[in-house]
Amino acid sequence: MTDFLLIHGAGHGAWVWDDVWGILEDSLRTRTGLYHSMYSRGKVLAPDLPGHGARFPTDNPTKLSFQGAVDFLLDEMEAARVSRPVIVVHDLSGLIALEVVRRMKEQPQGIVFVGACVPDLFHTPMEMLPIPTRVIINLMRLRPKTPPDSVKLHQALTHPLMCYGMPFSQGAARVLGRLRPIPLRVFDALPNPEALEPSCPVTYAVLKRDRYLLPYLQREMAASFPRAKVVELGCGHEAPVTHPREVADLVLEYA
Repeated sequence: MTDFLLIHGAGHGAWVWDDVWGILEDSLRTRTGLYHSMYSRGKVLAPDLPGHGARFPTDNPTKLSFQGAVDFLLDEMEAARVSRPVIVVHDLSGLIALEVVRRMKEQPQGIVFVGACVPDLFHTPMEMLPIPTRVIINLMRLRPKTPPDSVKLHQALTHPLMCYGMPFSQGAARVLGRLRPIPLRVFDALPNPEALEPSCPVTYAVLKRDRYLLPYLQREMAASFPRAKVVELGCGHEAPVTHPREVADLVLEYA
């Protein structure tokens, strides 16, 4: 059966995949026709990256790094015995996913970018954001009680970028109130050229109502993969939260 690795984005946590995870688990359950005690169906792995989610209170942001996040995911896959998964990635973690693919012993079955940042050779993921987004992020770095080397996200400023089309009350409950400060060192790496040319199949979901990573930038990033399947979803940046069925259906095409 197919394994899945779900990689959340900057400031997010495994919670962003809750509904997608449930759909994938249900699909594995209904597709499994074998019930022998030694049979193992596919796995859905959705960990919190270092400095994110449940790990935020205990991880020192000054000791986090891009390579540390990649090592962590490789270790998690090995511990969970996840092999050749379909990798699904959101937000600024696109380069993390590509570096994981580069270092895997066996290529994954496919990789699905959900409005995810794919930098070029000369820019880090943070530098690929649109100028207005970067200006707002730089302003938020000045907020009091912000951990070192981090950006503490302001709900009122973040809502129109990440939760476009959602009422503030809904965005606050489902997304904004669960975001954690972004550990910048995890997203400040330049890519290894080999990582930008994965040999596995690629799907890129362009989020047409995204105001955080604008759709035209997503299309340019998708075009960097010559053989990628490109689809467009009529939703904002938080597609895994707001449109889990559409995201899961794209992922299950590789199952």
